[in-house]
Amino acid sequence: MTWRNLVLGDSLELLIDNRGKNPPFEKSGVPAISGMSVKPGRIDFSEARRVSEETWKKWMPEPTRRDDLILTSEAPLGRVAPIRDDSPVLIAQRVYCLRGQRGVLDSKFLYYAFQTDAVQADLSGRASGTTVLGIRQPELRKVVIPAPGYDEQRAIAEVLGALDDKIAANKRIFDLASNLAAVMFQSAIEESDAMTRSSIRTLSAEGVLTYGDGYRTKRAEHGQPGMQIVRAGDIRDGRVVLGGSDFVSSDYSGSVGPKICRPGDVVLTTKGTVGRVATIQNDIGPSVYSPQLCYFRMAKEQSRLQPWFAEWFRSADRIRQTDIAMHKSDMAPYVNLQDIGALQVPIPNDDLHCSIIEQLGSLHQLGHAMTRENRVLANTRDELLPFLMSGKLRVKDAEKKVEAIA
Repeated sequence: MTWRNLVLGDSLELLIDNRGKNPPFEKSGVPAISGMSVKPGRIDFSEARRVSEETWKKWMPEPTRRDDLILTSEAPLGRVAPIRDDSPVLIAQRVYCLRGQRGVLDSKFLYYAFQTDAVQADLSGRASGTTVLGIRQPELRKVVIPAPGYDEQRAIAEVLGALDDKIAANKRIFDLASNLAAVMFQSAIEESDAMTRSSIRTLSAEGVLTYGDGYRTKRAEHGQPGMQIVRAGDIRDGRVVLGGSDFVSSDYSGSVGPKICRPGDVVLTTKGTVGRVATIQNDIGPSVYSPQLCYFRMAKEQSRLQPWFAEWFRSADRIRQTDIAMHKSDMAPYVNLQDIGALQVPIPNDDLHCSIIEQLGSLHQLGHAMTRENRVLANTRDELLPFLMSGKLRVKDAEKKVEAIA
């Protein structure tokens, strides 16, 4: 496979640059993609501003297409996400829209190329700015993309894309399972007349569960080997993604007590971004909760109720209660342990809700399985990407590895 260095500006069919321009926004209409909309590998339209169709036509004489690439031009610089369909979108501030020239540079390949260290380093090296690092169009056009022939580019993108497609499919299953569980839980609440409620504090006193905040680590207790500290930022999309570098040394494991993460625990963020929820899975490594979190652990003899309580923590009922508690003062959002103990939980009836609890448990297990599989798929993609994008691994060899897991 022969590789060459493509100059980006000479290899594009389309480059849309509306940075610095301010279209007239409306309450509804065509979504606008800004830098804030671009998440790793995806575009989030949930809070996108909107423009009228007339404005869209004026600003976008060349509409975007499926697989066009969105690149952030600053803060953060170099984040990329593909456009997934042909629906109209407006390219707004802090982003470029790129489309590879057919026969020269495949847009899907370009998406993965921008995730390599070499291209990111080239991009950053051409950026400028004192307070905010950004790249202007003339410098962007000079960025070098190492690439094989066009057919080989498409083959590489197809291998990596198969993993991303499977991840996306699993995410859809996860979302469907989560949404169905939420609907089932809400229906059970609405269909039960005057359901008994009990506070977290009372349930703890009755031995149904235990709860508490995280461990306040002293600086002297930090060190490895040890237990990784779980912080609020590690709670993402209903799961714990350990990403910090702080550990409580194993020498102090006896001091941590019950604040060690255990499978089945429900975790709630109580400081900073209040209200994120996750359930601890079996594959988590040795870890300990930080004071930014509160954990809830069902007693062993009450473990059958875990799906019910886990779903309640995701519900609008719990959100309403913690929203009231965290806005009691003018301080930053925070829910203290006393307010946590006062939260009122609807108590299921063994005869009426046994089946519902079992179904909730099955849906949760399905969602957790999709999450575990996606971690494997993402790790495989991240391992293959630098080797494929540098020519160190043949496409046929990568395909065999993908076939074994996808």
